[in-house]
Amino acid sequence: MAQEEICIERLVYGGYGLGYLNKQVVFVPFSAPGDKLLIERTSFRKGVQWGEIKQIIKPSPSRTTQFCPNFGVCGGCQFQHISYSSQVQFKQLTLQDTVTRLSKLRDVKINPCIESPIQKGYRNRVRLQWMDKCGKKGLGFYKPRSHKLVPIEHCPILSDEINKCLGQLFLHLCKNPISELREIQLTKGSDSQVLLTLIAHSFPKSNSYLNKLRDNVDVSGASICVKSINKTLWGAKHTNVFVEGNKFQAGNNAFFQANISLLPKLIQYILKIITAKNINAGIELYAGVGVFSVPLSRKVKTLFAVEINRQAATDAVTNLDINKIKNVVLYPLSAKDGLDILSAKCSPELILIDPPREGLSKTICNKLIQIAPQQLIYISCNPSTLARDLKILLDSGIYEISDIQPLDMFPHTSHIESVCNLQKRN
Repeated sequence: MAQEEICIERLVYGGYGLGYLNKQVVFVPFSAPGDKLLIERTSFRKGVQWGEIKQIIKPSPSRTTQFCPNFGVCGGCQFQHISYSSQVQFKQLTLQDTVTRLSKLRDVKINPCIESPIQKGYRNRVRLQWMDKCGKKGLGFYKPRSHKLVPIEHCPILSDEINKCLGQLFLHLCKNPISELREIQLTKGSDSQVLLTLIAHSFPKSNSYLNKLRDNVDVSGASICVKSINKTLWGAKHTNVFVEGNKFQAGNNAFFQANISLLPKLIQYILKIITAKNINAGIELYAGVGVFSVPLSRKVKTLFAVEINRQAATDAVTNLDINKIKNVVLYPLSAKDGLDILSAKCSPELILIDPPREGLSKTICNKLIQIAPQQLIYISCNPSTLARDLKILLDSGIYEISDIQPLDMFPHTSHIESVCNLQKRN
């Protein structure tokens, strides 16, 4: 196939460079704004042409040397070829572009991206795929936009403790495969202890694998998960994390931020933008294990926290007790059911929402508009769904955006965490 020259103009969400050939948009993975490239067109999907770099004619000033031999092959990172100072600038611009384009908003203030204190070895949680096909065995990540596995024995963005366990586990499973295994998860707490979770299609018929696994993999506890059923194999059941002087426990099925080093800055920012001084009632949706509930409790008279995940809700109750918090009431319900009950129970001045990547449903957005608290704080891990939800909230005419603060929770990847501060119009 013919090779063509292209200049990369900007990055789009997902980490792809965008350029034009004959007025047609072309996405080029692992490129950088300012690159002059020779590419080969590879595929046309969902109305977009994709290209593969064959030669860098003139590199972007933001380019740097990758630090991982698997970069560009494994699907874990997208930005190792870009200097860190440029990464955070591009994330700010990408967030601006995504919110403006998808929400049709103009003049949205996007603050400079808050950098992660640690850019390598920052991940304290990872999930890897297991492959055992046609004589090939290995743990790893999928190649970009495929289901082809790239075996990984060491990853430089994972913590040292997780890498140690990963190397042990890789060797052990290749010699002693577990036929029912599908994925593994490793989680590290502030005390450097690591938990292992085996995610399987079904429970193994025999427990003969247990002793060898325990002898060869240095973890403080292990469990096996089949669908929604979780069974402890040995040792600890929770990781312990310390944030801003508070202690949290999190089970293997409960969500907890993977980059603990940036959590204090995220919490400090949220507390800083809360405008009201005497808040009688607040609501937190998707409360998880209570990481935000604990600091928020000191800003409100009563906080109603809503979390549907059973293990996370149980951990949240424990964490409130550990940190001696008495003014938080937990509802182990869906966000919709929680809002239905609480809208009849109180008139909250503040609602904080931290939804998963899929964002909010239209029903939740409309319920928030109906309740109309003085301030809405939306923590997002997906600029596309944030933009979609903001359009609904702002079209109501009730809210305006004060600002949006991006945070680099995942250096060297295209992921963008952000906090959107919505204030009720006067």
